[in-house]
Amino acid sequence: MAVTRTVRKPRELKLADFLKLERELARLETENKRLALDNRSLESDLAMSRYAIIELMDVQGLLDGHEGLEDHQDLVAWRRQALDRVLNAADPRPALQMGAYGHGERALCPLCRGSTNGPGNTRGFAFPEGLRRHLLGESTPHQCEVFAAADKSIIRRIRAKVVRMGGA
Repeated sequence: MAVTRTVRKPRELKLADFLKLERELARLETENKRLALDNRSLESDLAMSRYAIIELMDVQGLLDGHEGLEDHQDLVAWRRQALDRVLNAADPRPALQMGAYGHGERALCPLCRGSTNGPGNTRGFAFPEGLRRHLLGESTPHQCEVFAAADKSIIRRIRAKVVRMGGA
């Protein structure tokens, strides 16, 4: 016994429906172009803001060399060198002098002049590990904004290069 299926005939597209879809497609294409322009403008503004942050806050030139890096190996090498320069520029002081109990040293971030959100009047970061984590954004909710500005500008350039090269 053969089973037969009924196949419905596709609905015919009326000219009015077609024209309506065509107008909607044109509207969406226009909106897409506008959003792409807005996005490029915002990306440009963000890049200029990052550059301004670095120029205004890094008065010692600790982040020099962040411009022109275009691959991951360069980024890793720059991070290591910049981290060493920032840690060497720090002014570590005894924990008690920085309002913390215990032993060891603490230092303000030489870039953002920031401190950990510790109890009481504790200033600076445990030196050197706490300051290193602050700079790299490891195990902390707030990465140093100045270091992050340079880091993210490099990452943006690397991603743009990869996209231009077709994902290589």
